[in-house]
Amino acid sequence: MLSGGTANPANYSITQPTGIEGAITPKALTITGFSISKVYDGNIFVTDFGTLAFSGLVAGETANVNTSGVTAAYAWNEVGTHSVAFSGNFTMESGGTAIPANYSITQPTGIEGEITPRELTITGFSISKVYDGNNVVTGFGTLAFSGLANGETANVDISGVFTATYASANVGTHSVTFGGNFAMASSGADNPANPANYSITQPTGIEGDITPRELTITGFSISKVYDGNNSVTDFGTLAFTGLVAGETANVDISGVTATYASATVGTHSVTFSGDFTMESGGTANPDNYSITQPTGIEGDITQATGVVITKASDYSVEAYPNPVTRGQKLYISADLSEEMLRGAIIEVYSISGQRTDSFPAQGRITTVNVNYGTGVYLFVLKTNSGFSRTLRVIVE
Repeated sequence: MLSGGTANPANYSITQPTGIEGAITPKALTITGFSISKVYDGNIFVTDFGTLAFSGLVAGETANVNTSGVTAAYAWNEVGTHSVAFSGNFTMESGGTAIPANYSITQPTGIEGEITPRELTITGFSISKVYDGNNVVTGFGTLAFSGLANGETANVDISGVFTATYASANVGTHSVTFGGNFAMASSGADNPANPANYSITQPTGIEGDITPRELTITGFSISKVYDGNNSVTDFGTLAFTGLVAGETANVDISGVTATYASATVGTHSVTFSGDFTMESGGTANPDNYSITQPTGIEGDITQATGVVITKASDYSVEAYPNPVTRGQKLYISADLSEEMLRGAIIEVYSISGQRTDSFPAQGRITTVNVNYGTGVYLFVLKTNSGFSRTLRVIVE
């Protein structure tokens, strides 16, 4: 008995209580650690809650949050921050030191989560063009998005890419630089994707090809007078067709020989050995071009005049018979004075310019035993007075 009252403790005997009960109520727990976020996938389902923990456990006790009985959904499936609704209850996992019966779990409310844009990459780049003298890209290929969600479709919008250039204008494989951004077209697709739900990764490391420009050769005019062989002696005035505007180049024939299909008079197909190329010295770069070697070219061999006559004033020089058969006699007639013919010589050259014979003129008529091989020869009459005439003779 406490002192201070009017009763005298000595006058009383206190019976101590027994059978008394008291209540221990569950301790309330809240759940912390919600971090709800996902990349846009076209649906409202929450895929992760974050790292959850209980707040309010008695010191020294441990317990993990059990999410197995809970599903959750965003209020909307588009990119943004949305409220989250839970179905089912969070509970306490077994295995910790805390006893679930000692606690009451406050189910979460007012939780929000984020849906972030889904990354798209662009595929299908196939950049190539024929050399045209500049570095402007003319086509990207058939582009498509990789990474679209849930069966959605979208077309790539290239209207915002205002420039695309090769690192070089010459033939080769070059890096490509884009000015502006690729975007998502707003129409033209079934089950169209919402551009707001996506983030487009702009392409890097793209390369493109510039291929050689084809050139053809024009201006063939192949003809010669019959000379007993099938060698082509002249191609005509050749030029390239297909050069980029402003570029110049001449045809190089130094590596080419050509023959008629026959050595006889007529029109014959011409076969080329070796390749026509581009001469240096023009403004065109040979590496930027591919030359189409000519086919289907024909040339003419025309009939030789029976007798070659060269006149100067009243003088004439002629050879007969012409053509002459090897082993026969050839007669060279010179209508010149004896004084002019005194000391005159006749030199014989092959058609390539190599001297094969030389002998004195025998007067106005010189007889030659023809022992030369078949072909065309040049007989040159030279006098001491400076008179000179060349006769073209065919030996068969």
